[in-house]
Amino acid sequence: MAWSAVASAVTTIGKLLTDEAVYLWGVEKQVDRLQTKLKWMQSLLLEADVKQHDDERIRLLVAEIRELAYDAEDVIEDFALRIGSKKKAGLSGCIKRSACLLKDGWTLHETRSKIEEIFEKILDLIGRLQVYGVKGLRDGDGSSSFIAKQELRRPYPHIIDQNYVERNDGDIEKLVSELVEGTQFKVVSIWGMGGLGKTTLAKKLYHHSRVTSHFEHRAFVFVSQQFQTRKVWKDIISDLGELGENDGKLTDVALASKLFNLLKDEKCLVILDDVWSSEAWDRLKPAFPVARGIHSNSKILLTSRTETIVSHADAGVYSYELPILNPQESWELFEKIAFPPSDSTDKTVYGEIKELRQDKGKRRADDTVDGEIKELRQDKGKRRADDTVDGEIKELGQGKGKQCADDTDDDKKKELGKVMVEQCGGLPLAILVLGGILATKSSLNEWDRVSENVKSYLNRSKVQGQGTMEVLALSYDDLPAHLRSCFLYLSHFPEDYQIEAERLIQLWVAEGIVSSTEEGDGEWGVAEDVAEHYLTELAERCMIQVRDRDVVTSKVETIQMHDLIRDLCLSKAKEENFVFIVDESNAFSLSTIRKVRRVSMHELFETKYIRCPNLRSLSFFNTSELEELYEVEIPSACVEGPFSRLHCFWDILSTYIRFLKARGFWVHIFINLKLLRVLNYEGRKTYVDCKLIGDIGNLIHLRFLSLKGLKFTNSKLPSSLGNLRCLQTLDLRLNEFCDIHVPDVIWRMEELRHLYLPIICDDTTKLRLDTLGNLLTLVNFNTENCYMKDLSYMTKLRELLIRGAFKIEDFNEELKIRSKHLHTLIISNWGEMIDPRSLTHLLSSCGSICKLLMDAKIRKLPEHHYLSSNLTYIYLRRCKLQEDPMPTLEKLPNLRFLVFGDDSFNGERMCCSAKGFPKLESLSLTSLGKLEQWKVDKGAMPCLRRLMIGPCRKLEMLPDELWFITTLQELEIRSMPLEFHDKVVQGGQDLDGLQDISSYSRTYKRRYTTNSEVISKSLL
Repeated sequence: MAWSAVASAVTTIGKLLTDEAVYLWGVEKQVDRLQTKLKWMQSLLLEADVKQHDDERIRLLVAEIRELAYDAEDVIEDFALRIGSKKKAGLSGCIKRSACLLKDGWTLHETRSKIEEIFEKILDLIGRLQVYGVKGLRDGDGSSSFIAKQELRRPYPHIIDQNYVERNDGDIEKLVSELVEGTQFKVVSIWGMGGLGKTTLAKKLYHHSRVTSHFEHRAFVFVSQQFQTRKVWKDIISDLGELGENDGKLTDVALASKLFNLLKDEKCLVILDDVWSSEAWDRLKPAFPVARGIHSNSKILLTSRTETIVSHADAGVYSYELPILNPQESWELFEKIAFPPSDSTDKTVYGEIKELRQDKGKRRADDTVDGEIKELRQDKGKRRADDTVDGEIKELGQGKGKQCADDTDDDKKKELGKVMVEQCGGLPLAILVLGGILATKSSLNEWDRVSENVKSYLNRSKVQGQGTMEVLALSYDDLPAHLRSCFLYLSHFPEDYQIEAERLIQLWVAEGIVSSTEEGDGEWGVAEDVAEHYLTELAERCMIQVRDRDVVTSKVETIQMHDLIRDLCLSKAKEENFVFIVDESNAFSLSTIRKVRRVSMHELFETKYIRCPNLRSLSFFNTSELEELYEVEIPSACVEGPFSRLHCFWDILSTYIRFLKARGFWVHIFINLKLLRVLNYEGRKTYVDCKLIGDIGNLIHLRFLSLKGLKFTNSKLPSSLGNLRCLQTLDLRLNEFCDIHVPDVIWRMEELRHLYLPIICDDTTKLRLDTLGNLLTLVNFNTENCYMKDLSYMTKLRELLIRGAFKIEDFNEELKIRSKHLHTLIISNWGEMIDPRSLTHLLSSCGSICKLLMDAKIRKLPEHHYLSSNLTYIYLRRCKLQEDPMPTLEKLPNLRFLVFGDDSFNGERMCCSAKGFPKLESLSLTSLGKLEQWKVDKGAMPCLRRLMIGPCRKLEMLPDELWFITTLQELEIRSMPLEFHDKVVQGGQDLDGLQDISSYSRTYKRRYTTNSEVISKSLL
């Protein structure tokens, strides 16, 4: 969107003006003036964004502003990198300037002219915006279309939707019990993405018999995004039946006081539907005693699309996330709409006959059906006159073939329906819209047409004046400006793609979507922290679905998008010209587009078709191999015909042509797309029939470069990589089975924040990294290819992965990792054993780490005082420990998660002593082939909640003392002998029918009795 483009330009220009003004030699004044105007335009855009939905002229101006901001950033940064940087290069730069004086003078003149031209355009655009009424956003401003949509969405509690499908978790009864019986929580919150049925569920609760009999008064009030606090309070008092004639004259304070006392003295239920923000809750809560912690028998129920409303509320809150429907629930809802029962008696008779035919499919004789019809006649409550029934029987007899055809059509409709319902992604609103469409389609052909393009029909059709996309778009419209660009960036990724949060954050920062100007702010820290906060906010607003979280910090690790939310994202991205998605349907149309700034390839095609010199981002998510682009078809005459004897020549020729095509694929990128900031390959691992050419050094604007999974013919990387001085993320994890040579030029990339070295570097690689003071992530570091002392210069380092050799040659030169932010250390070595002294020296210098993962032969753990007291998570694998590690690890005061993986311990006996592992919550013992005995003293692991065992084939039984750990909730046993299970489940009564199985896996959960010391174990 335009706001983000202008913000990125302002940030880049500001950084150059403050930190590296020398780079702007000769154009400082023009750049400073341009930045001032861009800031003014940025403020106008907040209002323009609201009004562009109602005025096509404003929408077009906003698009012009976006492109102009990109141009301004490109012109100024290009000058700074190509010309201004020579001013900072000392004597060598002076010599270069003297040799290129005329050329640099012309470039300076050209840059000034471009800046002046952009400045004039900005003045023109600002004037035109003001002519159209864009002068600055004021509180309460909103587009007329938004207000109209808000009115359409207003719920009326007396209108009850009968199509609600209760979730399998019994959501209605669960919430009714909390409202009626619960005493702990005075505020109940139902939250989830738009279209899930939160308002419908709230109405069900409002009219539930237990609720109506429990509460003396009830109120149901629609809040929405734009509301007046006073009006909401009046509506509540009115619904409660206590609004007096003179209440309209009361001040806001007096009105809030009246409602406050009413809720405090009476037993009331107040439902606030569609609350959008914590600010809205802050404005309303002065009238609610429960929000002030004052005792009251009244309760508040909120519905919202945002989780943060809940965490923000002052009172104790019962939070219920309304889930999407599962396949069975989705089909149940669809059947109610698409196959409605008929009210007419004629159709009832016909329907019952038809149902009987279906239920008794084995009956073929007509006389059987006649007998059933006769039985139906005797049911006088459902039948009209006999002559009508006789007429229907006659008609059924005549149209027997037609009924069979109808039955077949219904079966096919249900098959089609199940496929179409899947595309609704469990969203009730989408299912209602789809069912409503198909309820009006009687023929199978019409159903076929809908099934061919379900999403198009969902977008066009409406329920109660609202379409699926319109409802979901409200969540997008409510996003603040800085989150909209973050959300739109998700359109880059293919459908159902599991997006790594770490990689997404790096891309946001590289693109300037998350501003690095916030770095140094005490609240957020570096730009990645700001981006992480934005990602969390998108999750709380139900714009993304969190798939995995970090077990220690609960931070988001992987996300996914609901299919319909992704459709919304693609639609908005297309409106904003945010990104061009390349697939089979539109690949060649890209050659006709000139003004696209981002391209995401979901299908591979020749890069020569990209004719966008201003392209800033190019991403690959291909599922096919690059080699498929280079295939050369040899003519049949050259294989079997008269030229077959020259097959060696044809093989050489085809190989050369493949080489030229492969090289051309990359040459076009490196030569013609010089403004690229992001070059991201996340596609299928594939061979590349050429080497990585030196022309990559032309991409001096690059912030993000990932070549992960590419296998070039030459393992030697070009030294021109050193020209990429703006790089923030560099991923060189190429062919994992080949030794890669990395030239010693990375030290020149002083802006690097995330460095991923090859898994294996060749013997000639030796990298200097002491200039990388901004580095946050370092992966595949080792002492053969890097210098150990360089780690001490990385004062911001957060994650360190050491792979391969790790030796400290001189222990007199103390290793100091000065970063106080290092929280994760991973050590992986598939070869020789790590020297115990080197390991101890390393761990003792990492006093801040909270996660430690070791996949290496170490034989013995260092003493506990060498380990960080902050350690929360430890994972051990292939360590081949000879001594019992428990006496060491149990002394770590904050350890919560401990995992023993394959071959981590080669001993026969483990012992956990009393008071050991004071905070351990989860313990896993996996593939410990020699472990025979495990002793646990009473009082050990007092906080243990989950235990996983297996396969540990020699372990005879679990310690009896485990059952005295009252916090233990779950025991998972994997691939253990049957006898072991018999000892866990007393007598083996729950294992009927499994006696002949030698090993299997089961999960046990505990069921507590009245005596906390005696616990029965039941097999799930």
